[in-house]
Amino acid sequence: MFKKYVSNTSAPTGTSFCESKGERYYKFRSFLRPLVCGNFAWRVYFMNQVNSTYADGSASWRNKPGGNFKIISARIFASDSIDANIEPNEFTKITFNGEESKIVYTNERFWSDEFSFEVKEGQYFCWEWELFGDEIPYNIEPLTTSFVFEDGKWISSAAPMPALFGIDRKVKKTVVFMGDSITAGCGTERDKYEMWAARIADMIKDEYATWNLGLGYGRGDDCATLGSWFEKGKEADVIFLAYGVNDFLAGPYLSKWASGGMMIKTIETIVKNLRALGKEVIISSVPPFRFPDCQRDEWKCTNLAIPTLAKMYGCRFFDIESVLDSEPFKCDYIYGDHPNGIGGKIVAEKFKEQFFVDGEWTI
Repeated sequence: MFKKYVSNTSAPTGTSFCESKGERYYKFRSFLRPLVCGNFAWRVYFMNQVNSTYADGSASWRNKPGGNFKIISARIFASDSIDANIEPNEFTKITFNGEESKIVYTNERFWSDEFSFEVKEGQYFCWEWELFGDEIPYNIEPLTTSFVFEDGKWISSAAPMPALFGIDRKVKKTVVFMGDSITAGCGTERDKYEMWAARIADMIKDEYATWNLGLGYGRGDDCATLGSWFEKGKEADVIFLAYGVNDFLAGPYLSKWASGGMMIKTIETIVKNLRALGKEVIISSVPPFRFPDCQRDEWKCTNLAIPTLAKMYGCRFFDIESVLDSEPFKCDYIYGDHPNGIGGKIVAEKFKEQFFVDGEWTI
């Protein structure tokens, strides 16, 4: 299914949080920009699990199961602007095995039925659904605008969304970007799609489909459990890995911060399992961040070792550190610890310089 229906937005749609508020009714709207416009056959994919640990892991953690809830209804429509109060003239109802409603069970993963839907240049698509239940996973640091309907009005809020908005489109390869908030795009303006993952996606969209699996606070150690986050990433042909910042700062789940040796072991675990599945892997150096001195040494050792690790497993290496730092290993994040839109542009240009050869993409 993932080969037929490929991601059609650069917005990060993973899950990083899931708390209990008691059983209740919700109505959400989320506005996203499509990567490719036009009329396509769509399907959306759901994963009722948390992908990565949030903060210290005390409230929400990797592979945490979502609760039981009911999808009362879901629909999608095109919009010229991000306006919570818009009343669409046309919309497409979403069904599940022919039904407009669906009971979602803990840890369940499922696809919607196929539907036809068009988004024109300059438009957003709005995902709207009504839910009833508790412990519904969502992304607590979204890069898109969402709303919840409460007390008769729409209020800005984080919101649960499908894990994948997929369209039936023929592409050369599928590519996923896996990492933390720097991959997701925190540091860039909301709804602007200026993060490096989105800029790269736009450059290669004629031949490749891309899926942004970046998540705030995410650790490589979460992915190395080979749980829900890894299972999404392994569906792609090419996996771009950019882990490390939160492993050093916050540490693996409920543990002390990682050493350089631990970080290399984490990356190796992910890479080894992806390569065993026949996947192509691009390993990035760890971006510069505001590390304390002791962690900065571990960061430097890790980045010195990553090219060798990449060579050992037949992977390609991308040096994101070199374009975000003022000098090699200085840890001077010149575009912000979370790169801003200019930093995103610089990284995308570096990616093109490396992977666009003689007029062709070599991803």
